[in-house]
Amino acid sequence: VIMALRLTVLWIKNLIKLINSLEEKYRKPAELRFIKEYAYDEIAQELNLELNTVKTRLKRAKEILKRENNL
Repeated sequence: VIMALRLTVLWIKNLIKLINSLEEKYRKPAELRFIKEYAYDEIAQELNLELNTVKTRLKRAKEILKRENNL
């Protein structure tokens, strides 16, 4: 159990580092979604963006993270 927790903590730290490497327009929605677990509509409200803009930015953030980090 302790080993699993350590791996989870390391995974989360790595995810935060990767998200922080994104440019701002992708970083903030990704942080709110993947770290703070906001719903899409909550992100749209928090960042004063249209819902479709949030969806697009999150999709692009995932694509960038996958491409640049071999995820």
